[in-house]
Amino acid sequence: MAHDENIADALSRYEDAESYWSTVRENGRDDTRFANGDQWPDGIQADRNREGRPCLTINHQPKFIRQVVNDSRQNKPSIKCRPVDSRADIEIAEIYDGIIRHIESTSDSDVAYDSAIAGAVGFGWGFFRIDIDYAKNDAFDLDILFRPILNPLAVVFDPLTQAADSSDWRYAFVTDDLSKAEFEAAYPGAQAVSFEGDSSMSQGWYAENTIRVAEYFDREEIKKQIWRMTDGQVLDEDQLSDEEILGPLAAVGIIPESSRETMSYKVTHRIITGAEELDKKTWPGTYIPIVPVYGEEVNIEGRRLFQSLIHHGKDSQRNFNYWRSAGAELIALAPKTPWIGPEGFITGDPRKAEKWASSNSESHAYLEHANGKPPSRTPFAGVPSGVLQEANLAADDMREIIGMNNASVGVPNPRQESGIALRQRRTESDTGTYHFHDNLTRGVRCAGRIVVDLIPKVYNDARVMRILGSDGKQNMVPVNQRIDMPPTPQQPQGAVLNYDLTVGKYDVVVEAGPSYTTKREESAEMITSAIRAAPQTASILLPQLMKMTDMPDGEKVTEMLATMMPPAARAIFDGSPMPPPPGPPPEVAMEQAKAQGQLEIQRQKAEQQLILEREKAANDRQIEDTQAMADIAVNERKAESQMALEREKAGLAAQLLREKATLEAELKRMNMPELMIPPVIPPSM
Repeated sequence: MAHDENIADALSRYEDAESYWSTVRENGRDDTRFANGDQWPDGIQADRNREGRPCLTINHQPKFIRQVVNDSRQNKPSIKCRPVDSRADIEIAEIYDGIIRHIESTSDSDVAYDSAIAGAVGFGWGFFRIDIDYAKNDAFDLDILFRPILNPLAVVFDPLTQAADSSDWRYAFVTDDLSKAEFEAAYPGAQAVSFEGDSSMSQGWYAENTIRVAEYFDREEIKKQIWRMTDGQVLDEDQLSDEEILGPLAAVGIIPESSRETMSYKVTHRIITGAEELDKKTWPGTYIPIVPVYGEEVNIEGRRLFQSLIHHGKDSQRNFNYWRSAGAELIALAPKTPWIGPEGFITGDPRKAEKWASSNSESHAYLEHANGKPPSRTPFAGVPSGVLQEANLAADDMREIIGMNNASVGVPNPRQESGIALRQRRTESDTGTYHFHDNLTRGVRCAGRIVVDLIPKVYNDARVMRILGSDGKQNMVPVNQRIDMPPTPQQPQGAVLNYDLTVGKYDVVVEAGPSYTTKREESAEMITSAIRAAPQTASILLPQLMKMTDMPDGEKVTEMLATMMPPAARAIFDGSPMPPPPGPPPEVAMEQAKAQGQLEIQRQKAEQQLILEREKAANDRQIEDTQAMADIAVNERKAESQMALEREKAGLAAQLLREKATLEAELKRMNMPELMIPPVIPPSM
């Protein structure tokens, strides 16, 4: 049957990726088999078994793997959200944290994390995934889920990736090999036979009794238009075409203001076989929801390789197995030392002779002999020291190569009696394997970004959600809806509650450390030590210690112990009102009140005297200011009068001069002699 042309590119990508990662996958297979006891080459093991020679497997590898994996289990990474832009809010970021803790709790994310770190340590890489499913069988609400990927070989991904997580993957496959009966039940009507054509593309997809089904995630870079609204928020073209979003904004006068083109990603999720496409849908997020946790990474000529913790320690484990087998073989082949005695020391009863003959293979309560001197035998020389030394050297090589010493795996060392020295050695081992824990932290950070990208798209309707605090306490919070809160003494006008998860951008950080339960246990131990060191603090610290335990009726016991606390400590413990400080004795209080009254009278008199002095000074300044202003006004009026007189004199003199000139001109015109006109003297005023 011819294959579907829609999956030709997918099959080609799968073949390229599987070929590129073939070295990692083959090394991972070999490391996994080796860690589970397959440590002898097949030919050598068959020959030794056929010859009856010991072929021991003293497997140390699970101990090293468990050490790293269990250290990771004790230090769970936790996702924290941070607001990024002006429309994000710190309070909503805390709700994001609570939603993520709820998602982790309901979907058992610790199983996903543990399987991924176990794959990284034992195989070379591990994976878990983010999924979306209905919250309940009888509900329409969707939930985000963490799910483990137990088989590291099930994932085939983009060979051109360079990021420390899956943030730059262009495509990825998650495969599952189903029996024909399972395939036909899950996909009725699908092609349960291989296609004709390129045999290389069909290799591995169809076997005699199995059919491979793959989830194919294709992440494509696309261009889209984004719009800036008049209130500052940014909407993409899909949101701008949604009347449920645009309508309420337009009702309050918020309209598009400007636009630009930007790059984004579109993820398509397909279900394929080697012959056809079974299903296709658009994934709501912009990341491929598969999270890798890598092992030890090396780069050889630009080619990325990932190795397990035990990859380079396999030869020392084989060497150790060989020398332990050699020691067992030498002991098994050593001849039994015979009894040595004088001739005829066993005579008489045949049963005595039978006991002596079987003394090397059976245990007898006593042996009798006829001679007075008891027989003896040469002691066993033991295993040659070189064999034991080689086995010990091989064990040391294993620990040195892997990076773990005796102190880190709980083996006592008589030369290290100091607790500080033991802690330093343990710290060295933790540092040698810390890159595995750090890679898990990177993977969880990638998962946090995927979840934060999905939250506004999955939880985009009005609902009441459960959120979890860091201490495990739950709270029900309404999201994506406006709620008018009733007035309170603190807010007489009331308040508006609106936790909108679809607004704002948020980023994530990851904190790795002991779980809340572990921290609580450590705190309880510290409080217990403090009470032992200072018993007088018991009434203060015991209620807090009891509050941190999980004993039945612990709350009642805590309440009873709290009644014994001092009032000030009780106020800090349960938030009750702080009691007023104790007052002095009555006679002292009366003296203090009398003295306080006298001081108050003196203070009032001083204030009245000060007020009178201030009023007098103000009146004096006002009188002085009034007199000064009057003097200024008189001087100004005098100056103005003098100037008016001067102007009037000047005007009269000018008028007389004009009249004289006119008269002289008239006389000259009439040819009359000049009259003796006295000079013009302005009249005195």
